[in-house]
Amino acid sequence: QALLLALLPALRQHPSPFCTRGYDGDDFADNAASQSLAEQLSAYERHVIQGALEAAGGNAALAARNLGLPRQTLHHKIKRLGLS
Repeated sequence: QALLLALLPALRQHPSPFCTRGYDGDDFADNAASQSLAEQLSAYERHVIQGALEAAGGNAALAARNLGLPRQTLHHKIKRLGLS
């Protein structure tokens, strides 16, 4: 949790280019005490993947390419994170 809190200022200054909606790091920091590091990282990963999918018009293959991930890895993450 301390590592993630230390990274929040950098995440605010250099958000993922695939985040089309705002990412409120303050809410994220407020929840840090009640969430495990894995939960916090999953929340950020979910946000970035949702933004990449939106930027790609829902095209998962294009979103995977833009994120620099193999298509199957993105599909696995989408399923694991409970995204559509």
